[in-house]
Amino acid sequence: MGQKIATMQGTTSEINIKNLLKSLGDKDYDKNVISFQKESECYQALKMGRVAAWTTDSTILLGYAAKDAGQFELVGDFISEEPYGMGLPEDDSKLRDAVNFALQDMWADGTYMTIYNKWYGPDTPYYFPMTEKIEMWP
Repeated sequence: MGQKIATMQGTTSEINIKNLLKSLGDKDYDKNVISFQKESECYQALKMGRVAAWTTDSTILLGYAAKDAGQFELVGDFISEEPYGMGLPEDDSKLRDAVNFALQDMWADGTYMTIYNKWYGPDTPYYFPMTEKIEMWP
């Protein structure tokens, strides 16, 4: 506690880290979170030692950590669970269903994990174990 943490302004990460610090009893939780406009600004603040940590999506952190291999690492538990989704045009149920069923088929036949492991598997600089399964429809 008492150390500065970078995050992006206006994001759920900003809200989540402030709530966590407050729940841990950090009286200066609001001052200890420094919000930046861009990811690159968060990263520079971390590299320059202006902050002790940076909180955002794990995949973003993995990408930046890989830029300076061995200098930074992901630590601790997740402070929130926020699944990813896709934005599609409103009122286009044919497209939505096609995308959803294609993803389900890819999950069922293993293609999804093959692609996932290509980018986030143990043999990549961005290794990140799969933590969730997709929702399957009947």
